[in-house]
Amino acid sequence: MRAILQTFLGHLDDIEANVKLVGQLRALGAATAPPSSVRGRLGKAANDVRGTVLSQRTWETIALDGSLLFLAAQYEVTVRDLIQEMMRRKCQTIVVYTDLPEELRTENTRLVGELLRTGSRDPTVDQIQVVEEFLRCNKRGKPVAVYYQGFSHHEHNLAPDELKRLMNRAGVNEFWPRVCRDPTLQTELNCGGVDAAVAAARSVLLQFILDRNAISHRGPSYQTIGASVLIEYIRFFRHFMPALVRALESHLAEMQGRVVQTARGRRRTGQRS
Repeated sequence: MRAILQTFLGHLDDIEANVKLVGQLRALGAATAPPSSVRGRLGKAANDVRGTVLSQRTWETIALDGSLLFLAAQYEVTVRDLIQEMMRRKCQTIVVYTDLPEELRTENTRLVGELLRTGSRDPTVDQIQVVEEFLRCNKRGKPVAVYYQGFSHHEHNLAPDELKRLMNRAGVNEFWPRVCRDPTLQTELNCGGVDAAVAAARSVLLQFILDRNAISHRGPSYQTIGASVLIEYIRFFRHFMPALVRALESHLAEMQGRVVQTARGRRRTGQRS
């Protein structure tokens, strides 16, 4: 999970550099210089860029709106990859399929049935393989596998409630309190206590999704997202996503502990018999 997180954080660095580049280009457009400064190759190139900046009124909007859309896409891809990785680890933790929590087996059955009814737009989904793994798990019990892509599939943007729904589907209950117990996130949100942090984190994420949708749908009251707003979103995700990953890792550790306790109980029962 840390590797998935690091990839996302790398994208944040790239987005931030792009936003700063917008400011540098704006400064270049406002700069003045004597004619002699454009005689060299670099000077001529800078002068050409300055001319484009001054003549094109939409370049900044395209750059900033594009940065926010890219951030939204990377956020959703990262959540997808984290959920699939979490489900793989859950399957690796247990020995036989029946040891998987009943709610996850029930959800897996529903997702496989939905796949058979409607198919999948995900080119990585091998429908035959999914069905074969499902039948093998129900008949032989192992190796344990579920329809990983189904657990991460969603039709709506990952606003706070939709993110919670996906995590609940994957067995992570009390998702928002889990994430917002993180002291680093609470500090970033300037909140004392879990409830306040939950409210603040949900508010920022919801506004982010609303801004994302405003860019996509361009209503009559649409306004370009400013660079300062984008920087704040980048800062939020730099703290929110690591807190999310730590919450998922803690959830997996709890599950591992329950599996170990169950195995010990079975061994004691076997010894007594």
